[in-house]
Amino acid sequence: MIASNPDRALRVSEALSTLGPDERAAVIDAPWFSQFSPLLRHDILRHALVRRYNDGAKIATRGGIPEVWMCCCAGAVCISTLSELDRQMTLAYLEPGSWFGESSLIAGGIWTHDAHARG
Repeated sequence: MIASNPDRALRVSEALSTLGPDERAAVIDAPWFSQFSPLLRHDILRHALVRRYNDGAKIATRGGIPEVWMCCCAGAVCISTLSELDRQMTLAYLEPGSWFGESSLIAGGIWTHDAHARG
């Protein structure tokens, strides 16, 4: 998982060197990310922080305040919510290369769903 955090600047080489080859490729080749100019990609990764989560670990909690936006580099991220009967409903599985959390971060809002690490 890469979390982009402007308060925690890393060299691009430092952030990418902590990822394995498949994880690096997932980030660099992601359709959303690869459309940016090399300079913008460099600047985003310059502020990147690599976080690793165990299977099932909570990444974000509905109602929480987002501080970063993230990219899944390996495994998957399960996005879920609670039904009216308090049952967990899976809305999506985000695969490697998927970025998420930017809308809540940009809008100054809250996390609208729960996110858990899978795999």
